[in-house]
Amino acid sequence: MSFHYIARPDARALILGSMPSLASVSAGMYYAHPRNAFWRIMADLWDAPPLLDAPSRAAFIQEKRAALWDCARECSRVGSADHTIRDVLPNDLSELLVACPGIRRIFLNGTKAGELFERYTLRTLPLERADIPWTLLPSTSPANTMPYQAKLAAWRVVREITDNH
Repeated sequence: MSFHYIARPDARALILGSMPSLASVSAGMYYAHPRNAFWRIMADLWDAPPLLDAPSRAAFIQEKRAALWDCARECSRVGSADHTIRDVLPNDLSELLVACPGIRRIFLNGTKAGELFERYTLRTLPLERADIPWTLLPSTSPANTMPYQAKLAAWRVVREITDNH
């Protein structure tokens, strides 16, 4: 089961993952695996100190006018491996996009999030937002062996969207 989204009404970017890992579910927060680079990337994008707990992470992402959720509401899978995700029930983006009308772009955290978005989640966009652009970014997961600096460089586009008015 995915978490509820994190967002303020003035969000400008939506970041979608695939589904919370076992470490995230156990900790009760997004991207809790200690080797997942997501929160390190978010802090580095804005030259912030490390984000260590769920409340500070949620506050930070909202302060930066980003929203966070997952493509899948429910699924079956073996452990935390994205390649084993099956039986997907997507999150319905319509409620979030109505609550956050300023979202200008959707960012997908990794290939599996991209696949799930195209196959399931895209159809949940409200008709008036069906043309919202989306961008596939490299996964922040430790399973993605891309060097950290390359991941960070690719993710800079999130700050560009959230900072531009």
